[in-house]
Amino acid sequence: MRRQPLAEEYGGFYTAGEFEIGSLIARHGALQFLELGRSCVLAPYRNKRTVELLWLGIWSYVLQNGLDVKIGCARLDGTAPKRLAPPLPWPRRRHVRPPAPAGPPPRTPLTPTPSG
Repeated sequence: MRRQPLAEEYGGFYTAGEFEIGSLIARHGALQFLELGRSCVLAPYRNKRTVELLWLGIWSYVLQNGLDVKIGCARLDGTAPKRLAPPLPWPRRRHVRPPAPAGPPPRTPLTPTPSG
């Protein structure tokens, strides 16, 4: 987990590399953001109670540190786009970064200025 002041001190949120969150943070300048990282639980312990304890700990941290907004990346299991589509429209439509250009920006040819 990374609180906003720490993210600002160390180059930003990881999520900013995957999603356009700068405008979201700017629009809500009075709020404090918390970035949640991925968590992994060993298979024998993957149950409702473990997830409840995990979220209880996160919520306690949120309250202790006066945090307002939770952000982060998520992994969706699978490779079937149609099956994975339902949870994606809102974040994709609102916050996915546009792809970077493939190469250097096109050069504009110089046009000589008429001498006067």
